[in-house]
Amino acid sequence: MKTISSQFYLDRAAECRLAAAGASLAEVRRKYADAEERWQAMASLARTREDEGRSTPHRLRSTH
Repeated sequence: MKTISSQFYLDRAAECRLAAAGASLAEVRRKYADAEERWQAMASLARTREDEGRSTPHRLRSTH
């Protein structure tokens, strides 16, 4: 299974931030702000997994 890099999530968060800035309705801005927050959380989790993968010796990594 291919993993998605943290950069993918950070890019989606940036898109939400820009969309929120351009929205005229408060509810729409809130929707994008909430989405940005969730994308940031997923980026953080992905970054943690990427870091764990780098610190795990190759012979111990899963082959799935």
